[in-house]
Amino acid sequence: MISENNSYNNTTIPAQEQAVKEFINTCLRNWPWFLASITTCLLLAFLYLKFAVPVYDVTASILVKQPKTSEKESKESVLNELNVFDNTKIVENEMEILKSRILMDKVVRSLGLNVSYFNSADKTFADYIAKPWYSKELYKYSPIRVNVETIYPEGFKEPMEIELVDKTKFKIEGKSKLYAFGESVNTEDGKFTVHLVGEPTEEGKMIKVNVTSVDKKVDALMERLEVSVRGKNATVFRLQLEDAVPVRGTDLLNALIEEYNKSAIEEKNREASKALAFIDDRLKLITGELSTVEQDVQAYKTSKEITDISTQSAQLLQQMKENDSQLNQVNIQLGTLESVSDFIQSGGRNSPPNVFTADPVLQNKLNKLNDLELERTKLLSTTGESNPLVEGVNEQIANTKSSILYSIQDIKTGLSTTKNTLERNNSQYSSAIRAVPQKERSLINIERQKNIKQDLYLYLLQKREETALSYAAMVIDSQVVDPPQSSTIPVRPSKTKALAIAMLLGGLIPIGSIWGRKILNNKILNKQLIEDATNAPILGVIGKNHSKEVMVVKEGSRTAISEQFRFLRTNLQYIDQGKNYKTILVTSSISNEGKSFISLNLGSSISITGKKTVILEMDFRKPDIGNKINANKRLGLSDYLNGLVTIDEIIVPVENQPNLYLLPCGAIPVNPAELLLSDKLDELFKEVSALFDQVIIDSPPIGLVTDALLLEKYAQASIYVVRYGYTLVPHLKMISDLHSKGKFKNMSIVFNAVDLEASEEYMYNDHGYYTHNHVNKKLNKRLKLN
Repeated sequence: MISENNSYNNTTIPAQEQAVKEFINTCLRNWPWFLASITTCLLLAFLYLKFAVPVYDVTASILVKQPKTSEKESKESVLNELNVFDNTKIVENEMEILKSRILMDKVVRSLGLNVSYFNSADKTFADYIAKPWYSKELYKYSPIRVNVETIYPEGFKEPMEIELVDKTKFKIEGKSKLYAFGESVNTEDGKFTVHLVGEPTEEGKMIKVNVTSVDKKVDALMERLEVSVRGKNATVFRLQLEDAVPVRGTDLLNALIEEYNKSAIEEKNREASKALAFIDDRLKLITGELSTVEQDVQAYKTSKEITDISTQSAQLLQQMKENDSQLNQVNIQLGTLESVSDFIQSGGRNSPPNVFTADPVLQNKLNKLNDLELERTKLLSTTGESNPLVEGVNEQIANTKSSILYSIQDIKTGLSTTKNTLERNNSQYSSAIRAVPQKERSLINIERQKNIKQDLYLYLLQKREETALSYAAMVIDSQVVDPPQSSTIPVRPSKTKALAIAMLLGGLIPIGSIWGRKILNNKILNKQLIEDATNAPILGVIGKNHSKEVMVVKEGSRTAISEQFRFLRTNLQYIDQGKNYKTILVTSSISNEGKSFISLNLGSSISITGKKTVILEMDFRKPDIGNKINANKRLGLSDYLNGLVTIDEIIVPVENQPNLYLLPCGAIPVNPAELLLSDKLDELFKEVSALFDQVIIDSPPIGLVTDALLLEKYAQASIYVVRYGYTLVPHLKMISDLHSKGKFKNMSIVFNAVDLEASEEYMYNDHGYYTHNHVNKKLNKRLKLN
């Protein structure tokens, strides 16, 4: 292949590097596009900064305390036995409580966050330039407060405009009626009251009020609220919320922390109240029974005139008291296990009752079951029963319950054995009592009942005091580490970030567009693509014709495109030294690739050297040269081949171009392919060869018809025209096949209509004036002739 009149040193540059350099230079040549894109993006960023409401980051940190109690205190405290005030907290549970809907609902209602207020006064043009283009929310600085009682379906879809008429009355936009502050207003949107909480700055002041339902506001705030843990094993929670009004965000987090603490205390108080009520009921019952037993003791001693019992009877009574106490404890434990067993076997979905068992393994299993039930409840709040996660938790719960039942059965077996032993001891003590005199025996039985009731009464009384003390001394389990505080600079929009993104997008948009067009383009845009796809030599590169003239090569012309044709002419002379290719065929793949333009100006360039040159317009299907140079005649080659005229009758001299002639097409034939098979065609070429020094055949495109192949046998060389940005890349395969199979003798390529400013590949010095020796050396080295 030849490297035509382009810079030969480009052949040493890798194709990838060349493509990158070409892409960069394409971007540099399109700098106005980049400037316009960056300017537009910066303008959009400015509008965004003007319209966007600034949002601030509000954060707070709280510590959830985890008190530690000694093992001895745990065993002795009834609160721990009943598991009423177990302060051990699961971190994930506390996070869910902080993010719970019920707390957020209380905060929204207490602060009235479902109603927002904006200044609705008209702005001047100067205000729009100097200030942001959004309405600033008033929040606490609103002179009115709207208390919404009822929101009707489809109500409050649009903001409500309230005009402050004076200190006693207001008006709703769109309604003629005047309302008094505090008066119940019933509209198609809902029912509400408006209260004046501040002094209006001026009469006729307009306040825009946005009203949403509490549920929607709660949903919106829950999406914006983030609760995270500071460390892996830490219990310090970080609450984060973004809000357009920093004061409102601070108030919201303060109220949320307050509601969280309040809910924790309320829960403890509720559990303590239940425990106190239970103990009080038992005390009332035991008090009555104890009073009855004491009266029985007194009556018996009085009736029997007994003042004291023997030492042996006293010892026996003490032993029976201790044994009865142990038996009571065993019965209590058996009752507790029975209640847990009944609950689990009932299939209940709530957590099992909070009880204390002496067995640590069973207690751990009960705690695990509580955790699993809580986890299941959390999952069901966001998913359904058929969710795989819920099914997995259900399976763990079933396994845990089964394990608990087995443990309960084992513990009950051991307690039953202990109970039987204690009951046998009671039988032995009863037998011993029979040996005591009748009066003392009866007194022992009565004293025994009294002691049992008295111990139980003292036990319950002690526990009631402990519960009441804890109830009265209830403290908050959380501590505010960092109080809610908002950032001084908005987290968005960020002016620096917005401008940086605008600059980046302003550059990326044209780059992406240029790259996209390059990737999606299937047309030939550079010489390298031709060289890579075909072995046919590139004879020359012709730049894009920006003038309206068809004949660009004239005697004395020094334009760039005329010099390119002169270079093309020179390359023809040095295709093979010593040989003169008198007849040259010019063809292309499809129409409009410029083969007629190449034929005409190549012929003009050759005729300037003094050679008598003729152009045969043999594109019988779509002739074009005759029309371009105003040499269109009725008679032409088609008439000659039909035997109607002689060659002298159809030769047309080209105006102002000495030595250049045209044989026009003539009348467009009905059967051009058959006409080219006529014997007159041989006669034609014999005559023109005798009359002219150079013959150029303007043939039809090879990709559409076979006419060019019929004319090829009369040519010594062929020029195949490829048009920049027009010829399709798939056509290169056809060109390669035609060249490799030798269907066109001495075939070479002319790259036509190249936009010389569109690529670094075609700088002027690349297609300037080379010496004949240089061209001859390159052509002999790289041209492959058939």
